[in-house]
Amino acid sequence: MPGRRRRPTALVLGGGGARGLAHIGLLEVLDAHQLRPDMVVGTSIGAIVGAMYAQARDSRDLRTRMTAFLHSDFFTSMELQAFYRKRDKELFPFIEEWMREIRMRLQMTRVLTKRGVIPREILTTGLGMLIDDRSIEEFPIPFACVAMDALSGQVRILREGSAVQAVAASSSIPGIIEAENSATGYLIDGAVTAGAPVREAAALGARTTVAVDVSADLEWERLPEAAYEVMIRAGDIASAHCNREQLSDADLVLRPSVGRLHWAQFDDADSIIEAGRSEALAQLTRLRKHLAKT
Repeated sequence: MPGRRRRPTALVLGGGGARGLAHIGLLEVLDAHQLRPDMVVGTSIGAIVGAMYAQARDSRDLRTRMTAFLHSDFFTSMELQAFYRKRDKELFPFIEEWMREIRMRLQMTRVLTKRGVIPREILTTGLGMLIDDRSIEEFPIPFACVAMDALSGQVRILREGSAVQAVAASSSIPGIIEAENSATGYLIDGAVTAGAPVREAAALGARTTVAVDVSADLEWERLPEAAYEVMIRAGDIASAHCNREQLSDADLVLRPSVGRLHWAQFDDADSIIEAGRSEALAQLTRLRKHLAKT
């Protein structure tokens, strides 16, 4: 996937659920200043936003398209809000908490009896509302996304075939979204070990990498309330250490101020997008150094 520059530049968009909406704000700033990477490589939400951008070659309708999706009946029906607790602005806190606990218990029942809380068909249907399902090879900007083969433990770089299927594999949050066993393996969210796939971008020919890190802050503000929280916490810490190793190889790392948000906190979309814009503007001089046409 060579680029136009002597040192091809990859824009690496990291995973982080709702926090990854910050990628949209970043891309708006890049377009406003006529800065464009030679390739886009993403994981999870970074794969979703990256595919939307790479197939359109600009960011003009990303915010509109994503906002419409987040306000759609389809997205609401996924009930992702059940995975985090919002304790403020509640008219009847006790009732709200009780209903949340009921929803969470139903979700945990699926975790114990199914391969995922959300069937894969729901994910691919949703992605079809955001991404035109054509071959990745047809994208105007070279694009790849990263997934993890849960059977072999190997990273898979997906850069050809159906865009929706590739992005779905990269976005299959373990235990939350049902994965699919394909010819390339039993693929789950690439953010397990490649939260920001800088090394994968280098393997594709990038000589300069600009990474956007939207991972969660590691600090806990409270003690765990249940054993499953400790197990999830352990996995988060392991993924964070892998992500730091990846980011250490990047030429430039942008970190929007979204680390304290929950991955399912999509109701704060506008402020998250603006956090991406703010970080990009703050780093604009350095972005020009790596992304200006040469």
